Amino acid sequence: MSQPPDSHTPPEVSDSHPEVAAMDQGLDTTAKSSNVSSQNGSQEKLTKGLTKGRKRGNQGNFSGVYLKRLEENSAAYVAIEKKRAQTLWRTEFISSWFKEWPWHTNGVPEEFEIIEPIPKPSATDPFAVELVSFESTGLSREAYDELVSRRDNERAKRQEDGRQKSSSNASVFSGLLKQICNVGRPPRLTEPYKYYMSQPEYKDRVAEIYESRWKKADLDPKYRLWFHTQVAKEVFEGESAELRERIETEAKREHEKDLAAYKQLMNGDKIAITKLEEFGDLAKEIARENLVKYVGPLLDALGVLTGMPLTMIGGIPPRAGGEPDEFTCLTFSAEWWVWWATINPDWRERDVRNGRLRASTDEPKEKERWDVMRRPGQCGMLTVVLCLYHWFNKLNEEGEDEETKDWAAALADVIWVVQSMNQLFGKGKRGKKRKNSVEVVPEGRVLRARR
Repeated sequence: MSQPPDSHTPPEVSDSHPEVAAMDQGLDTTAKSSNVSSQNGSQEKLTKGLTKGRKRGNQGNFSGVYLKRLEENSAAYVAIEKKRAQTLWRTEFISSWFKEWPWHTNGVPEEFEIIEPIPKPSATDPFAVELVSFESTGLSREAYDELVSRRDNERAKRQEDGRQKSSSNASVFSGLLKQICNVGRPPRLTEPYKYYMSQPEYKDRVAEIYESRWKKADLDPKYRLWFHTQVAKEVFEGESAELRERIETEAKREHEKDLAAYKQLMNGDKIAITKLEEFGDLAKEIARENLVKYVGPLLDALGVLTGMPLTMIGGIPPRAGGEPDEFTCLTFSAEWWVWWATINPDWRERDVRNGRLRASTDEPKEKERWDVMRRPGQCGMLTVVLCLYHWFNKLNEEGEDEETKDWAAALADVIWVVQSMNQLFGKGKRGKKRKNSVEVVPEGRVLRARR
């Protein structure tokens, strides 16, 4: 086992580029005029000729036979009243569309013309085609198969890009949903051994070997995850060649599925609450990572508008048959600090380095300045303590050193707040504890809420 570890893309061509627009109209863009003024004049006349008799504004993506086909079928679609029937109609129509025009509204790329199927319509199938054999192309079998594979992939991409971007069931929040589902890079292909260790049938075996070895490893706790993956890699490499090949295939298949979902999400396709299930867990994972980034400022703004500090607490419910108190912690640190800052008084100072609250050396003497913290319910101190408790339990399972420091800082700030409040509200005139006070028991740092 090894020791613990101490794309640029070319600019896209815009569809609005003059040459691209001219090519779409079937114009020759290679010819050069003798002078600029003549060229400008000719272009102006040409533009007037092309647009004569047409409506102003965006002319859309369809013209010619494509537009004619849409116009011929639009009345039939509009006449359908039930949504289910509309969905079935669209599915059949789109299927027939791509049978007739496999490359959508684009011509066949020159490199694929040699293998493009030959139309052979029949009485039963007007879109029937005859495949081109590799012998007739003059290519070797390997070259033919490679070209067909690239052709199929490129054609599938063109068809996917050309499919309807559905906005059914979308709402006024569609823009926000798209932002929350936005991600900077596509999902990565999981290493086969990591995919192997995540599968239920192998997970327990890897965990058992890991636990037995970890006790003897004498490594810093921060290397737990690294050590776990190294054990999984070793166990995976000891499996049969047939099993390793199957795992690699499954990992690639799952990656392709996630990648397809990613492309749809990035195109804004079906960004509606009732449609996100189509993307599986990928959309949920992306949304969880971006939740605080996009919703935090929204809650801040709503807090200013309403005069009420607002927060949002969420958690994944227990799995089927799981314990009622089973808790799933997701990027909890960031959410907790945002929430904690929101429910604290506005006068509290923030650390300029990370934006977190910090203890003040000049403690306020006016009780009213702490009133915002004396609230029951979801944002009360009992909820704060409960969150810290679950956060700590999660760290014991898989927390890194930096996350542990983060939790300790959060605990220290909560203790400072409780002690400050206790000095003002803890005792009455006769030295008795008042109701709704909060005390800190130094032994073990146990927090109790009195009601």
